[in-house]
Amino acid sequence: MMKLAIYDLDRTITRIGTYTPFLVFAARRRAPWRLLLLPIWLVLMIGYIIGIYDRKALKERGFLLLLGRHVGKSEMASLAEAYAAHVLTTNIYPAALDLIAADREAGHHLVLATASPDYYAIPLGRLLGMDTVIATVQARQNEGDYHWRIASPNCYGKDKLVMIEQWLGEAGLAGPALDASFYTDSSSDMPTLRWSTQPVAVNPSRKLRRLAAQFNWTQKNLAR
Repeated sequence: MMKLAIYDLDRTITRIGTYTPFLVFAARRRAPWRLLLLPIWLVLMIGYIIGIYDRKALKERGFLLLLGRHVGKSEMASLAEAYAAHVLTTNIYPAALDLIAADREAGHHLVLATASPDYYAIPLGRLLGMDTVIATVQARQNEGDYHWRIASPNCYGKDKLVMIEQWLGEAGLAGPALDASFYTDSSSDMPTLRWSTQPVAVNPSRKLRRLAAQFNWTQKNLAR
C-alpha cells in the first residue's frame, strides 16, 4: 500500500501566511520603493474579501503591484531560496517538523500541497524534506522569466484536490490501495479532507474544529 502524508502549508506548518510576507521580502530587496504601494495591496485584499475578485486574481495583482510585470528566472530563484530559508528559521512550528519527521520515518511519501506559488513553495518543500510539492504554478515567459499571471488553478479548495489527483494519475499512484493522511488548518480544504483516508485538523479554525468533531477526524495542535 502506498502511504502518503499530504500537508497544507500556511498556518498548518507555518505560524502565519507566506504570500504577503514574500511580496514584502522580495520588494524590499529588488525595488524598495514598491513598499509604498502596500496600502493599495490592503485595498486589494478588501476587494477579495467582499467578493470583487477571487484569490487567483488577488495574487496576480499582488505580484504585479509589488514585483512588477515579470521577474528574471535567476533573480526569482535567488529571492525564493532566501525566502524559503527565512521561513524555515522564523515561521515554522517546531512540532510540525517533528510530525513531518515521524511520517518520513514511518515510510510515507511526503507531499506539500499548497496554494502558495511554486517559485518559493518548491525550495521550501525541499528544506522541509518533502518528496513532492504541488503548488500554484506561476506563468513563465519563453526565456523562463516569471510573469505576473498565474498559469494553473489556484491550488486551493476543490482545485487542490483536483491537482493532487492529477499528480497521482501522472505518477501512476492512483488506486484503491492508497493510504493518504492529510493535514490542514482550514475548512477550505474540505474536499481533500473528505477524500483522504486519514484527515487531520491541525491548529483548526473554529469552523474546522466543528467539522472535525462532526466527522470524528483527528485534531492536532502544533502551535504549542
